[in-house]
Amino acid sequence: MGDIIIIGGGAAGLMAAAGAAETCRSQGMDNKVIVLEKMPRPGRKIMITGKGRCNFTNVKPWNEFSGHIHPKANFLKPSFYNLTSEKMVEFMERHGLQTVVERGERAFPESHLASEAVDTLVRAAETAGAEILCNKEVRTIECCDGFRVRCADGSTYSCSRLIICTGGLSYPKTGSTGDGYR
Repeated sequence: MGDIIIIGGGAAGLMAAAGAAETCRSQGMDNKVIVLEKMPRPGRKIMITGKGRCNFTNVKPWNEFSGHIHPKANFLKPSFYNLTSEKMVEFMERHGLQTVVERGERAFPESHLASEAVDTLVRAAETAGAEILCNKEVRTIECCDGFRVRCADGSTYSCSRLIICTGGLSYPKTGSTGDGYR
């Protein structure tokens, strides 16, 4: 049981899956990376970002951008420098997305279709070796020599590492129903 389960197939979950699967593969580990997404398709909330065009990052320097994202932005500063905006654009392009930077230094898919950003994140995760399972609403998590995850459909999964990327409570129709809080 060396597997990794990621709960949530949004932007964070798909990026975590791509990173975890790539790390396992590059280190010669046989770990299986599984994403459990409760919706019929991953990335539903991504589809509505940027008015359906998906501004997936902003390429302004930290000192110009940080004041716009959170009142206590220094909390996020290490994350910003670990995955810079330039690295995010490079990641998306490496996985096949043509990008464009527009006013406000916002990066979009060149097509202005959020679905292409979702497809790129899914492709990145799957190419790295992650498996994405949809319609898998997690109901319980048990800690017992690792983790046992039970889904609403009765299926169970075991893992030694668990990553929870369920997001917050913002757009229930996209799957953002606050499950992670529970």
